[in-house]
Amino acid sequence: MVKARLESGDQDGALKALAQMHSTYPKDAQTLLNMAALLQTMDRDEEAKALLDNACKEGLAQACP
Repeated sequence: MVKARLESGDQDGALKALAQMHSTYPKDAQTLLNMAALLQTMDRDEEAKALLDNACKEGLAQACP
């Protein structure tokens, strides 16, 4: 779903799909990192940083610098 949306140029749709996955699996590091990367691609760096900072504070080591 995410890949298909990205391939069709629907970044907002891909981000929504990732957000759904993240809400279902909040400890899944790959989903979180994909969300942060997509946010950066969309020039939403502050949101990406906040997402990673929050995940790091919650104990998700892969999100920590």
